[in-house]
Amino acid sequence: MAPSNTLLEVITTIIHRIDMFECLLDEPKDTRSLVADLDVSRSTVTQSVRDLEQFDLIEYRDGRYHMTLSGRLAYQSFICLWEFIASRVGSGRHRCTAATR
Repeated sequence: MAPSNTLLEVITTIIHRIDMFECLLDEPKDTRSLVADLDVSRSTVTQSVRDLEQFDLIEYRDGRYHMTLSGRLAYQSFICLWEFIASRVGSGRHRCTAATR
């Protein structure tokens, strides 16, 4: 069974916006902090936010962007999959560390 277009869109979004996920892992941030931490333009942050909000992976609350539960689970699952594939392609061992964050 082939994955749905929506699933592929979510995976593609996670891949393209992985830096945003990692920036929001530890604490919510406002737009200014995201621009500074990611060293990108405000328009890039705005587009990243739209992309992630579209799939309910982050949300805006109290003046800051927060990773949703769905976002955390998607990020952790993606990192585990990435590490699993890398361990099969390379010489590394599979060790899913993201799930402990």
